[in-house]
Amino acid sequence: MVKAVLKASVDTNAWIVANPAQAQTDANAALKQLSGKALSAKVLKSAWSYSRSPTTRWPPRSRPRPARGDRRTAQAPT
Repeated sequence: MVKAVLKASVDTNAWIVANPAQAQTDANAALKQLSGKALSAKVLKSAWSYSRSPTTRWPPRSRPRPARGDRRTAQAPT
């Protein structure tokens, strides 16, 4: 049973990566059916940009990491 669930999850994720536009449309339709309201295209696109895929780094970096060996840290002034 666990093997079947895992295979279904992997297959579904592969389909989502291969068909992102249709996946977004289907997800938004499900949201509308469940909540009574769909997301706007702008919100859906923004939300989808945070979804994970095999080629997406998670969590996304909003700022570069310090160079290795750089001991400076961001500290709040006291």
